[in-house]
Amino acid sequence: MRRFAFMVAAIAPLFTLTACEDGPNQPFNPAPNGAAGVWNGPGSAGLPEGGTYTGNGSQQYDASFGGQNANVTCTADQAKQIWSNAFKQPILPPGIAGGLDIAGGYNGDGNANYDSTKPYTYDETKETWVGATVEDAEKILCTADPDSIYYGITSTAGWGNGCPNCELSALYNPNSRKITDLLFQYGYVGSMNATSADGKTKYALAMNNLPWTATTSSGTTQITLNWNDAAALNQTANELYDAYRFTYAPTFPPDQDCQAAGHCIIGNNYSQGGYLWFTEINAAMFVTNTLAPQPAASTITLIDLGLLKLLPFSLGTSMLKLDAVGPLSITPNVANAGTTCTYTLGMNFGDFDKQCLEPSKDATQNTIAKNKLFGAIAHSDEAYEFDIQGVDPQFVAVQSDTQVISDTQRPGPSDVAYELTVDQEALGTISNDWFKNDPTTGIQDFHGLGMITLEMANLVQKYMKANHGVTADLGDPGCIANPAAPGNGKVCSGIEGIITTAPPVASDGATPLVTGTMVANALGANALNVEGNYGVGLKPSTWSLDFCTHMGDPTTGMGYSGCEGGTYKGPLGGFYFDSIQWAVAQSFGNNPVPDDVASRRFYFKQFILAAIKYFQTASNYDATLAQIDANPVDDNQVFFDSAGGGFENGNYVFRGNVNSGMQAPTYFNVSTNLTTSVLNNFTFARWNFRGDKALYNVLNTSPGTDQAGAEPLYISNLAGSPVLQTVYGSYDCAINVDPTNAACNGIVAPIDPQSGQPLFAPYGPSFGASFLNIAANGYAPSASPMQVQPKGYELIQSAMVTIPIWSNPFDPTTATANDKTVSILMPFVPQGAGGGGEAGFPVTIDGSRDKFYNTNETVFNSAENLAGTTLDYTVDWETVPVTGADGGVADQVVIRAVESQAFLGLIMACAEPSTTQTGAQDVLAVRMYDNAATILDWLAQHPGAQTDCGVQLKYSIYGNFPDFISFLNNGVRLGLNPGFGGSVVSDGTLFDPNIVAGLGQ
Repeated sequence: MRRFAFMVAAIAPLFTLTACEDGPNQPFNPAPNGAAGVWNGPGSAGLPEGGTYTGNGSQQYDASFGGQNANVTCTADQAKQIWSNAFKQPILPPGIAGGLDIAGGYNGDGNANYDSTKPYTYDETKETWVGATVEDAEKILCTADPDSIYYGITSTAGWGNGCPNCELSALYNPNSRKITDLLFQYGYVGSMNATSADGKTKYALAMNNLPWTATTSSGTTQITLNWNDAAALNQTANELYDAYRFTYAPTFPPDQDCQAAGHCIIGNNYSQGGYLWFTEINAAMFVTNTLAPQPAASTITLIDLGLLKLLPFSLGTSMLKLDAVGPLSITPNVANAGTTCTYTLGMNFGDFDKQCLEPSKDATQNTIAKNKLFGAIAHSDEAYEFDIQGVDPQFVAVQSDTQVISDTQRPGPSDVAYELTVDQEALGTISNDWFKNDPTTGIQDFHGLGMITLEMANLVQKYMKANHGVTADLGDPGCIANPAAPGNGKVCSGIEGIITTAPPVASDGATPLVTGTMVANALGANALNVEGNYGVGLKPSTWSLDFCTHMGDPTTGMGYSGCEGGTYKGPLGGFYFDSIQWAVAQSFGNNPVPDDVASRRFYFKQFILAAIKYFQTASNYDATLAQIDANPVDDNQVFFDSAGGGFENGNYVFRGNVNSGMQAPTYFNVSTNLTTSVLNNFTFARWNFRGDKALYNVLNTSPGTDQAGAEPLYISNLAGSPVLQTVYGSYDCAINVDPTNAACNGIVAPIDPQSGQPLFAPYGPSFGASFLNIAANGYAPSASPMQVQPKGYELIQSAMVTIPIWSNPFDPTTATANDKTVSILMPFVPQGAGGGGEAGFPVTIDGSRDKFYNTNETVFNSAENLAGTTLDYTVDWETVPVTGADGGVADQVVIRAVESQAFLGLIMACAEPSTTQTGAQDVLAVRMYDNAATILDWLAQHPGAQTDCGVQLKYSIYGNFPDFISFLNNGVRLGLNPGFGGSVVSDGTLFDPNIVAGLGQ
């Protein structure tokens, strides 16, 4: 799975796979005992292989020249000679160049065995598909230099005289160290050539500031990438795509329009670069600046050649939906075997193998397919990871809670599919883009994209009505013409003129799906006459969104003018999320835009909620917008995180089918670049991993009726909420809506504007005490019954965690000696591990300093997996003397903090006398993605909070935005992430406030 983004660096165009994330859960773990012998040499005595390791050198050390030793395997002269030969070799899919074959090669050693004196013919049947590691490459090209071409990616190694801007670099999986991509920059001499399907034109792509050329019988011309003319650029991309497809993937069917089919992706990020990505050969070509004069805007400065693995099911058609079955990927007549491959969540690997992987009557083709799949394998403790072209099949190992997957283990027949991802490498079509969800109709209407977009606008409009005085509806003519001054006393949102592909009528051609003035916004496929970029549909790619000030004929899509976004561009770039951000800003004229709607992240959140609403009834092609809007969503189930390079992850935990379908919650993820609106993926995952399963079972309040995962586990319920307990005294008063209720002094609880129910209705358990309860300020800690046994699991940095199941999981007095327990193997870091005390959590002491509190750490999540986790909680604990009910003192486990970068629900941070209700208290309740400005405004309106709640604001080193807001008296620390119009809450830690005094200054 690749994500293309752009940041100004040594080269402008960059993409990101994963990146370090700020917050309480840093990705570093200390080395286990005996690690020195593992990481510095081959595996032995049951320890894993040695990682970055090169065999003994044969030459003596000598300060007079570049010698050869265990770390530097070639002299300078040797390396120069090897590189001189290797960098002249052609660039060939599926991953051959520079002497390397990253599919493994015929001998499984990563060597391409290229001989420049002989014609090179690649034979797929001889390919081993075992992959090539960095160490394999070093045996061929000498020792690699650490390299970092893409933003936030350090798993890159390179070779050449130009390093760190290496002529040839390898991007690799940091877990398996297998190479996934070869990267070519200035100094690489070999070219990537192709021939057109009619044989009349030969194309040559080379580095070193040389132009991309086309040669015919009439001579050679330079390829011009006209970034200012979308139609011309699309024509050029189609011409090039078809030639490279024909040359390197001739069995892949041709396209009339490769961009509309999603097989060639055009990214134009102006001064930050641009790219053409041909997904069917897994190659991307970058230019540094699309605004530069020609020929610079057409000069390729970076080529990324990914390992190409086309499998029998790679062209599967995907149907994206959230129901009991979940999303599907369907490939009819797979491998010409006359059978249908239907990949779906919950299918076992045995069926997948027979239906999708090895259905062919040709045993050789079956072997190739299986070798391709397993050659792309990586794994976590619980799940396998595959990265291929098309939909990636991901399987979880059905094993005991005390087992982990070994390096040599492969999926067994009973292992279960838990994830379906459609990303930019998806090659098949998406059913949601076709009439009646059926591509065989031949009518592409893009209704899925249209309904999600129109519902997103509908949610924004309703929010603006509730919070900013908007009175108009979508499609209002006056607001379309002049959103800042529509007349007649109207107040506009600025998005009334949105153009979407939402179908105006049902499949019968008569029943309206959209009503009122919104019919002006629902053009169906006619919207492509306004904005051709809508032709990508739901396919992950660069998305666009248009707003027009003069509406034409919606039945034809003609006559529209005064448009912004997409091909019309715009002051913010004209992409999907920046266009709607710009449109809303226009409604405020010269007035400042409120912080909440000034943030691009706000619109991303509305997009996530709109997608969840649509996917619940996606199977019903004729669902009206009103029916889609009525589908339930819950703000408490949304969480977000940043992946670096402008990418943001929006996540939702859908529990609607847990009890009825007797299944795990469905995890939904969308990753997008908020700078460029590159929508990278839709991911659906369904499985309770160990951390999920343990907490869902132990903390289930209705085990007889609720399946594991039916009840959400909010962070405030896990650790308790001293703020709610102090303000309301009881759960009954926290949900009181009766102003005459004397037991609650007539104080009425706040109402959730989304659900219409009391805001704190989901937080009854926060008045109790789970096994993760944290002591309130001024109270002695209570012992946790959690037992952690790391002995025997040190080398895999884990521990056996045992937790009792109380009859009331939030009432310790219900515990008995005969309670059942749950025991699972979970990640564990001991207190003070590695000598630096990495395990623990920071506490802000003042506006510029943190103090670190050392603890043990147990992790209840599935963060090591690609997706699937619906929980993300790191528990910090230590063993201290605790006085029991009998007065005796014994060493017991005490919970000091619960940290999360993806917490669900509200964190109650502070309470102060109400500014609107006499005798009441205003509670500062914070969700992920809440705008930091909203929190700061609340604090400004409640000046007593500074002292009462022990507020500490820690700003960035430049002092321009807050990094953390802490409430020391209540044990709350909120992490913030800046950008896209304002900082938002990105992580949260609930900690024991009683430790603060002992940290000193």
